[in-house]
Amino acid sequence: KVLICVGSRKFIPEKLARYTEVVYDNGLSSDQILKIVVDTCTNLRVEPPENPEKLFRGLTSFEIRSALIQTFKRHRSFTDPRPLTAYRLRQFRKTDLVQHVDVADTNFETVGGADRFKQWVRRTKAAWTDEGRAFGLEPPKGFLTVGIWGTGKSLSVKAVGSEWGLPVIQFDIGRMRSSALGESEANVNRALKIVESMAPCLVWIDEAEKSLSGGQSSAYTDAGTTSRIIATFSTWLQETKAQACVAMTANSLATLPVEFINRMDERWFFDLPSQDDRIDIMKIHLAKRGQAPDRFDLASLSKKATDLVGREIEQCIKAAMAESFNQRKSTLDEAIFANELTRKPRIVRTMGDEIKHMLDWIGYDEKLDDGVRARFASDPKGQDRKMIIS
Repeated sequence: KVLICVGSRKFIPEKLARYTEVVYDNGLSSDQILKIVVDTCTNLRVEPPENPEKLFRGLTSFEIRSALIQTFKRHRSFTDPRPLTAYRLRQFRKTDLVQHVDVADTNFETVGGADRFKQWVRRTKAAWTDEGRAFGLEPPKGFLTVGIWGTGKSLSVKAVGSEWGLPVIQFDIGRMRSSALGESEANVNRALKIVESMAPCLVWIDEAEKSLSGGQSSAYTDAGTTSRIIATFSTWLQETKAQACVAMTANSLATLPVEFINRMDERWFFDLPSQDDRIDIMKIHLAKRGQAPDRFDLASLSKKATDLVGREIEQCIKAAMAESFNQRKSTLDEAIFANELTRKPRIVRTMGDEIKHMLDWIGYDEKLDDGVRARFASDPKGQDRKMIIS
C-alpha cells in the first residue's frame, strides 16, 4: 500500500502509518525540462529558447507548455526571452507568501557611494556564472547590510540583484504567520520551496532585526511559533543546496539572532556619506528630476549637507523643487536648495545614542582601515566619518 503526500505538510493517521510510503516530489529535473521544451518546440516547428533549464526551473510540465504555446502565438519565436520570463513571474505572483521585486530600473548607477561594497559585488559576480562554477567558485550564502537609517541599504540590495542578473525575492516573515496551529511553520516551508524553485535568486529580508526578533520570548508570547520559524529558516540557510543568496538589511543588531549574523559571508556597514559620496548622491537625484548637476556648485552644497544621509538629501531636493516652483523659478534654485540642506534636521542628531552604540559595535581597526565586526561599505577615512568614529 502506497500513499503519496503532496505539499509541505503531511498528516497520516497512526493506524495507517505502518502501511504507507511517503514519496517526495522535488519537481522536474533539468533533463526533464529540456525534453518538454524540445518536444513542444518540435511540435510548434520553432527553435527552442536558450537556457531552458533556467527559464523554466520551478514550473510544472503544464506551465512550461503553456508558456511556450502562449509566447509562440504572440511572438512567433523565442529569440527574446523576456515574454517567457514574464510568464514565469506571473505564475510566481499567484502566491502571497513571498514577493518578486522589480529591479529593472535599479543598478549601481542609482546608488551613491558604497564603493567598497560595489567592488565586492562585482568581484563576486563571477561565482554565478558557468565559467566561475567550473573554476570552483561558490556563490555566497548571504550578506548583511547594517547601518544608519536612510543610507541606501535596501537600494543597494536591489542593485545587487540587477548587477548579478538574479531575480530578487522579498521574504517577509510577517506573511508566514497564521493563527492556525502549525500553519505558520508550514507557510515557511512552502515559501522556502518557492525560493528554491526560483534559484538562482537573491532572497531579500528587509528590517531583519524586526522580522527575525522575538525568539527569546517566543515561549511566553506565541507558544514557540516564532522560535520554530527562526529555527526552520536558519537550518535551511545552512543546509540548502539551492543557489540562493540571502541579503539582510538591518538598522540595529541588538535583536538580530547571532546565528544569522554568523552565517553571513560578509557584513557591510553603511555609514554617513562622506563629502564625495554626498556629491554622487546629489548628482543622481538631480539628474533623476531633470536637473543638470553641472549647474550647481556641488562641492559647496555637499559641505552644507554634512551629516545628512542619502534619504535626507533626496528629501531636501524634493522640498527645494517644490519651493522653487512656488516662487516661479524656471528651474531648481541653488540658493533655495542650499537653505533646505542647512535647515534639514539630521537623523544623526535625532538618534545619536543609537548610532553611537552601533558604531561602537562595528569598531574600527586603523591597521586594516576597516571595521572590526563589519566592513565599511565606503572608505572610512573621510573627515566627518572619522569624527563620528572617534
